[in-house]
Amino acid sequence: MHLDSTTGLGRALEKFRPLCGKRLALLEGDGFELERLTNLREAFELAGAEVLLLAPVPALRASRTGATLAVDLTLSQARAEVFHALGIPGAPSAIENLRRSPEALELVRHFSSSGKWIATLDHGLLLLDDAGVTAGTTVASPPALRAEVEHAGAVWTPEGVIAHRRLVTAQSDAQIEAFLRVASLSFQEKRSEPPPGYH
Repeated sequence: MHLDSTTGLGRALEKFRPLCGKRLALLEGDGFELERLTNLREAFELAGAEVLLLAPVPALRASRTGATLAVDLTLSQARAEVFHALGIPGAPSAIENLRRSPEALELVRHFSSSGKWIATLDHGLLLLDDAGVTAGTTVASPPALRAEVEHAGAVWTPEGVIAHRRLVTAQSDAQIEAFLRVASLSFQEKRSEPPPGYH
């Protein structure tokens, strides 16, 4: 799926701009899927958000093409408190690498403990499990991950996309349009005080 302002979802996001004034973090790792990351970033930007790509290292390598991509901020440079919400594209190889990053786990915990929304597709749920933020929540993931998800204390659902307790989770790219709709609606939630900007 290529998302831009000519698609139905793209037109809706650009017209209503539900995330105008929001600053979103996209957390990625080596082995990311370029098309998925591009779709998420473009969708959130069409919706009016400022989107910054975060990773443990300054440059990332894509899983299939081997292409490299510079990040906006490394995790050592980023301050979680300046973001409204966190998106995790969830490619399996990228998540495998992020699960070995103490900084990535700490970032997820900070968003969760601050009551901010976190949205992820596919294997991203395993990173949330490792960070200890899924216990007691109802989540969607690939069926193959059900046992691991339930072992972490979450309730697995066969639904394609679900939002529960400030987590938006989806099984795979097959649900990316529904995921983007749900995430955009969740992320636009009003806060009494916006996060501060970078100085």
